[in-house]
Amino acid sequence: MAESAPVLLDAFLNSLYRCLKNDRDGDALAARMDAAEGVPFYLGYVFALEGRVRPYNKYLGWELRHHPLDWPQARHGHLLGLLGELLSGEVACTARQLFVELEPRARAVGHDPVLASWGEDLTLMRGGPPRPAGGGRVGLP
Repeated sequence: MAESAPVLLDAFLNSLYRCLKNDRDGDALAARMDAAEGVPFYLGYVFALEGRVRPYNKYLGWELRHHPLDWPQARHGHLLGLLGELLSGEVACTARQLFVELEPRARAVGHDPVLASWGEDLTLMRGGPPRPAGGGRVGLP
């Protein structure tokens, strides 16, 4: 399970990057859709870091309440609140908050190479000034 964590992290970063680019370009629907696609990867990653399988959406709240993750940012109310915001309104702001909270944990468990592969695009993910349209990793529009 832990061996799948870097793949899940990279997939989350891909969705986050697309979400932020769509938000930058004024396409709110596409931004929300990419944010929604990133949620399973994000949850899969944070659960995989603890050797656990991501619960079905129906049981996520129960799982976080009764078997909390060993990470303060994954507290039941905090995480579910962010996920609710992400899927409803302030997509870019909330997506960045998920990343900014997750990045130190990803680095602490040795996933620096995955983060480093995103190069300067991490600045956009953290909330820095966006690069001009057309930038990004190879293969990403």
